[in-house]
Amino acid sequence: MQTSLNMIGKRAWYTYYSDLAALVAIDMINNSSEILPGVTVNVKRFTDCGPWKPNVDVWFKGQTGGFASTTMIQDIIENHPDVIGVIGFQVSSTARGTGQVLSHYKIPYCTGCSTSPRLSNKNLFPYLWRPLPGLGLGNHIYQVLRN
Repeated sequence: MQTSLNMIGKRAWYTYYSDLAALVAIDMINNSSEILPGVTVNVKRFTDCGPWKPNVDVWFKGQTGGFASTTMIQDIIENHPDVIGVIGFQVSSTARGTGQVLSHYKIPYCTGCSTSPRLSNKNLFPYLWRPLPGLGLGNHIYQVLRN
């Protein structure tokens, strides 16, 4: 099946390519004998958007952050103790709640498309970090896992 930007949608392309960058970074970590020796990083997928609906990428305006995010975080905390970090692509208004809760549980959270200056407050978000998308998300994720 051939994939094109038209098939991916108006906003979904960013998440799609960012997800690929994360997978490449994780693959680099897992294939390195110098970074996290003896450790294999696995990917688990969670959703903060609820069930899929046709054309969601067309009508979604990025204003969310309520029940679905709370349910996702609760699921991670209560049912997945092996999760040691979260990579997400939430807008700033959604990342704020997710970042505070994951910081409370000392779980690092990388959000690739949140730009609000509020999220720079390390007193509120000590475990939240944001790469600059134009500088290569995969490289940022690789560097964090490497260190």
